[in-house]
Amino acid sequence: GEPRNIEPLPRNIEPLPRNIEPLPGGAAAVAGNAQSIMQILTSQYGLTVPQAAAVVANWERESSLNPAAYNPAGGGRGARGLAQWRGARISAFEARYGKLPDQASVAEQIQFAMTDPYERSLMQRSFAGADSAQGLGVGYSKVYEAHGNVAEDLRRGQRAAQLANSFGGAGTSINVQNMTVQANNPTE
Repeated sequence: GEPRNIEPLPRNIEPLPRNIEPLPGGAAAVAGNAQSIMQILTSQYGLTVPQAAAVVANWERESSLNPAAYNPAGGGRGARGLAQWRGARISAFEARYGKLPDQASVAEQIQFAMTDPYERSLMQRSFAGADSAQGLGVGYSKVYEAHGNVAEDLRRGQRAAQLANSFGGAGTSINVQNMTVQANNPTE
């Protein structure tokens, strides 16, 4: 049967199914959020575009990029937030921010994932040995999310490749204003 809600939810949050599907409308429905989160991951936390795509592809499948996502399945305190953290990871988040992940802002959840020593270690291990967005997406799915579903690992890798290819078009635009360059040999 259906798992029962073991913890009361805040009034405005509905429980999500165990395997959360993308929002209606497919990837286009979450593209704005995906691009925004990738921008934060690359500009503020130094991830490469393929690494950011791996993270976002996995978070899409975990929570549909809904920071208030809550899944009561699995017992305990359920799974919460963008990455659907569980157990000790929820406790670490709560100790740092004084609230549960699904009650925190997107910025706080990203900051936690990028700066908490345990979370950072998991992410770095998940990226080991891969450099393509697809390989990084599969690695993040296997190590960081660790759900044990090989087909899902591959799906997340494919989505990471799509996100990396669509991020900022063919390249990243950099706007530089008021710059003076001095050259020893101007012809070079």
